Amino acid sequence: MLEGVVAWVLNTYIGEYLENLNTDQLSIALLQGKTSLFCNLLTKTALKKFDVPVQVKSGFLGKLTLNVPLPHIRSAPWVVKISDLFVLLSPSDGKYDAEFFERYEQTKKEQLLEELENFHKKQLLEALRIRVPNETDQSYGSWWGASLVSTIVNNIQLILTNVHIRYEDDVSLPNRHPFNCGVRIQKISVQTTDRQWKAGFVQPKEGENVFKVLELQGLSIYWNSGQAIHKEVASYKDLRKILAPDDTRNNSFVLQPFNASLKMEKNSSKLPLKTTNPPSPRFKFDFCPERVIIELSRRQFTEIRLLCQEWTLFDRARQHRKGRPTVSVSEDARSWWKFAYRSISGPARKKRYSQTWRFAFERVKQLNTYCRAYRSRLLWLIEQEEAKENAEEESYQFVLDCNEDVDVMKAIERDSQFTYQELNVFRETVFRRLMKERGKSELDASVGGKTLNESDLTGVPRTPNRKCRTAPVQSQETWYEWVSSWFSSGTSSEYKRPEPKKVESVLFDVLPNVEERHLPPYLQELEKQLEDEIMYVLTESWDDSTVLRRDALFAEILLHLEKMTIRFVDFDEELGRTRVLAMDLWNAVGRLHLSPRENSATVTLSSDQFEYELGISTTC
Repeated sequence: MLEGVVAWVLNTYIGEYLENLNTDQLSIALLQGKTSLFCNLLTKTALKKFDVPVQVKSGFLGKLTLNVPLPHIRSAPWVVKISDLFVLLSPSDGKYDAEFFERYEQTKKEQLLEELENFHKKQLLEALRIRVPNETDQSYGSWWGASLVSTIVNNIQLILTNVHIRYEDDVSLPNRHPFNCGVRIQKISVQTTDRQWKAGFVQPKEGENVFKVLELQGLSIYWNSGQAIHKEVASYKDLRKILAPDDTRNNSFVLQPFNASLKMEKNSSKLPLKTTNPPSPRFKFDFCPERVIIELSRRQFTEIRLLCQEWTLFDRARQHRKGRPTVSVSEDARSWWKFAYRSISGPARKKRYSQTWRFAFERVKQLNTYCRAYRSRLLWLIEQEEAKENAEEESYQFVLDCNEDVDVMKAIERDSQFTYQELNVFRETVFRRLMKERGKSELDASVGGKTLNESDLTGVPRTPNRKCRTAPVQSQETWYEWVSSWFSSGTSSEYKRPEPKKVESVLFDVLPNVEERHLPPYLQELEKQLEDEIMYVLTESWDDSTVLRRDALFAEILLHLEKMTIRFVDFDEELGRTRVLAMDLWNAVGRLHLSPRENSATVTLSSDQFEYELGISTTC
C-alpha cells in the first residue's frame, strides 16, 4: 500500500510536469524508506493549464529523492529533495486549444461545485444534529484514508538545490530585438509550521490556513539585452551547457544574489476569494531578506515595460481567442475583418439579447429548475445519512432517487452561459433558506427522521413517473424581488417592478411558505451576507479561467529589511556618458498587493532613513 500512496503523490503533484515518469519500481526502494528518480525531462505542456504567455522550450530535472519516515509515517514529514532543476522558457506559440481549455474550465467548475455541496451537506447535518460521516478515499486503500494523504502532503519538506529558470524571447520587442532573463537559486527549503511559525508536524484541520517557512540562499534575477537565443535544444546535455555553469560574468543582474527567509500563509478556502475590507489574499508573504541591491539600466527598464505591455495584450485578447484566425493578415485579410467585426458586435448583441423578456423567461426558468433540483438533492443527501444513522430498514423507503435531479443540475452546469459564481449564489440561496427553516424549527418537518408525507414534500415540481418534493409558493415580499430585475433590462426609468407575488412565484417557488417572523441575529447576518454576495456577483466581472485570476487579491507581500540599495543607470552611447542615481534605504518596510484579476499592483514603501546620490561619468 505504501508504494501506492507514493505513486499517487508523485503522479498527482509532479506527474503532469515530467515526461515518462515511471513509478512501477517503487516497492523495492521504499522498503528502505527512500526512492530516487533520475534525469527526467519536463513536458512541453507543463504550463499549458495555467494559460500564461510562455511555454517550456526545454526542461530537465536532474534528481528527485523522496525520503519516507517509515517508523513515524503519521508523525514525521516526508522529505522531497530536488537538485539540478533547469528550465528554458520561450513565448507561447499562440495556438489556442479551445477543447482543452473548455474541458479544463468545466472540470474545475464541477470540482468547486462539489466542494460547495459537501460544505452545505455538512452544515445541514450539523444543524440537524446528525453525525457527519468521515471522508475517506478508497483509491489508495480504505486504511489510508484521505486524512492521512492530506496530512502527508501538507507536511512535505521540500529542498531544492541548483535551480535555474531562463526565459528567452526574440519576438515580443520591437524589431524582434532578442533578450533573455532568468532566476537562479542556490538552495531553497520549505517546511510546514504552526500559527506561531514553529516548525514541526502539523495535523491539517478544515478551515485553517496553511503556514510554511521558506529559506532562500543565493537568489538572483538577471536581464540580458541583445543576447542571441537558442533556437533548438536537442538534449538535456545541451541544456546543462546553457544553464548549469556557475559563471555569472555575462549576466546583468537586476537583483544581485542574496539570502532571505520567507514566511507564507495560504488561505485554505477551496472557493474563490472575493473583495473584502480589509482584503483577504490567497497568499500572504512576510519577506525578510538580507541587504538587497537592485540595479536597473534604462535599456532594461524599457524592455521590461515593453514585455509587460505584450503580456497585457495577451490578457486582453484572451476572451477573443476562440475565433481568432490562425493565418497572418497578409494571407487572409477577409477573415481578420470578420474576426474584428465579431469581436466588437458579439458582446453588444449578447447584451441586447440579455435585456429581452425572452432571455429573462428562459433564464428564470432554468435557474428555477436548478434551485428546485439542488434543494431536492440536499434533502436527499440528508435523508441518506439519517437513514444510515438510524440503521432501520424502513427508513430507506422514504429516500427518493435523485438521479434525475443530478441530471438536471449537470445539464445546466455544463452550459457555458452559467458561471460558477452565478450557480454559487443560487446554491447559497437554497442552502441558507434551509438553514433559515432550521432556525425556525421547520426543517425537521422536511427531513427529520420521521415519516415524510406528500404535504411535507412541497417545492419541487412533479416529474412524470417520479415522486418529488414540492413546496407552496412564498407569497411575502422579500429582497428576492430585486433579483428579478437583473433578468430584465433593469436600466430603463420606465421599468415597472413586477408584483411581489408574481416575482416570488416565477423566481423562487422552490422556497417554502414560511411566515415572516423576527429572525435571530445570526440568521439576519446570513441573509445580509447573501445579499452582499449577489450584489458582488452582479457588479464584478468574474474570470475563473486561470489559477492566478480566481481570487480578487492573489498575494500580499510584506517586506522587512535593514538596508536596500537601488541604482538606476543611464548610458548614452553617443555622448559616452553614464548617469547613475543611487538610493539607500535603512529599515525599509514595504507592502505589495498583486491582483492579476484586476490587472493591478499596489506598492507602499516606508523607510526610517533615505539617502540618494546622483553621479555622472564620461568615458574618454
